[in-house]
Amino acid sequence: MDTSTLEDLPMKSSADWQNLQNAAKQELARRNPNSLLDWSQAYRFFQGKPMRLTPALQDLYQDTHPFIVIQKAAQVFICQATSRSPH
Repeated sequence: MDTSTLEDLPMKSSADWQNLQNAAKQELARRNPNSLLDWSQAYRFFQGKPMRLTPALQDLYQDTHPFIVIQKAAQVFICQATSRSPH
């Protein structure tokens, strides 16, 4: 792989890369205003880091039914998934 072209890239740090990822997620959320998953991934941060969801929780965020029942074991943490409204 030719690394000479990599030196010319405007992104020099992981912070630049993170900013680009955040901007892309915010644009996706803007284009899909009814997607709780897209909004959450663009605007929810925990300890300064973007929220990451397991595939099972992604399915929960994508479910648009007005009544959702969650059954879980007592040891499983799920409070963030129960926050259904981005506003």
